[in-house]
Amino acid sequence: MKHRTTKQISRTGLLAMSLALLSGTAFGNPDLNIQNDVDYQQLVNAMRAAEYVRSDVIVADNPKPRVYATLAGVMAYAERNPNATDAQLAAFVQAFDAACQAFTPGAPDLNNPARFHATLRFLTIEDPIFTGTDTKVGEQALKL
Repeated sequence: MKHRTTKQISRTGLLAMSLALLSGTAFGNPDLNIQNDVDYQQLVNAMRAAEYVRSDVIVADNPKPRVYATLAGVMAYAERNPNATDAQLAAFVQAFDAACQAFTPGAPDLNNPARFHATLRFLTIEDPIFTGTDTKVGEQALKL
């Protein structure tokens, strides 16, 4: 039995989160590459996790806007860069989250809506690991 790589699981998870967060938008017929029971269970688990995040966005007593900003940024990065490597995806998650924390001194969690929007809109990520990919994903992330 072939084991799935982190990249495959991450992309499946991102796809599932995208589907959950963007339900109601026009999608084509995505190929989820479900070939066996293990693949199906991984997709179900990813969709369940995405629903937990979506529900938390809607009903959270203590919202986590930086988490949502990072999630939107990573989704936008993965969408814009379908050929990104495992290392690039993992590095982008860390770099984007760190940049969100540092963008507005004194407000690392982005609890103020104006700071949240400004951070996403104007945040830039530059590192040699991202050579050949588009890291300017702020505007796209805000649309999510």
